[in-house]
Amino acid sequence: MKGPALNYRSPVNVSAVVCTRDRAAALRRGLASFLELNLDGAVFELVVVDNGSADETASVITGFAAQAPFPVRLVAEPEPGLSRARNCGLRHATGDLILMTDDDCYVQPEWVQARAAWCRDQG
Repeated sequence: MKGPALNYRSPVNVSAVVCTRDRAAALRRGLASFLELNLDGAVFELVVVDNGSADETASVITGFAAQAPFPVRLVAEPEPGLSRARNCGLRHATGDLILMTDDDCYVQPEWVQARAAWCRDQG
């Protein structure tokens, strides 16, 4: 059974959420891959949730935000737990389409564009 048609605007408003805790080195490498994103057809923001890190995670995020060509929001969730961190990220995301990935993943250049195109095609 087919559900109701999605009515996404063009461009699609996309938020990506990355949750992290005490993994500054992995996060630094993972965030670098976001700089290669093809964002044609999307308005994009990155929400990074610091889940109570005691290392240099916050400075990694603020340093990345200073060079990123899109908005980067650092939010804190002091209660440990990936579910709590993801829920925090969802509360702070403003996109119509919300994507999640892990702090040690490398996103492919077409990651956002492909999903935004799919949403536009559905409407």
